[in-house]
Amino acid sequence: MIGEKWNIFCQWIIQLIFLNMLWIMTVILGFIIFGFGPATYASYSTIRQWQKSGLAHNTWFYYSKYLKENIKHNIIFGISFLAFIVIILIDLLAVKHFILRTGLFISTFLAAPIILLYFPIKAHFDFENYKDCFKLIYQLFIRNILWCLIMFVTLILFVYLMIRWLPAYFILIGIAGTHYLIAFFLKKIYIKENVWEL
Repeated sequence: MIGEKWNIFCQWIIQLIFLNMLWIMTVILGFIIFGFGPATYASYSTIRQWQKSGLAHNTWFYYSKYLKENIKHNIIFGISFLAFIVIILIDLLAVKHFILRTGLFISTFLAAPIILLYFPIKAHFDFENYKDCFKLIYQLFIRNILWCLIMFVTLILFVYLMIRWLPAYFILIGIAGTHYLIAFFLKKIYIKENVWEL
């Protein structure tokens, strides 16, 4: 019994490593700017398929299928996402005035749900436009704020512990592990909201 559970756990880890490597290769081959959005969407969609089936399998099949799906929208949002992050980082480094820095922190806080939840929610609901997706993100965030806060804290701890104590493992499963944690918490929210079976 313990051996079987250990075997399943090891299979999940191997598939997470494989998914992480696929994500990294796609981002690099897409010159970061054009690869980030489609790679992230494909990663979340693959993890969603794992959750639906209960098994981590067919990673290459699902990833390559979802990589081509909605590619234009994913590239556009990926570029917007990266541009926002770069602008915020530059502003935080350059701006010294307290009020302006406070405004930057508030805008970052307000954008955080979209930054973290856009791709996994789009993978589940497959929206045609950004407005409906953003609206749903904030609705789910406000209605399930406790779950979202627990998710944020867990993500921060996961990334900190991986970078601080296991940097080599972060390279192996850091991105896919982060995506899996977000998908794990979102599954709880979807079940609570009765939208998991969509």
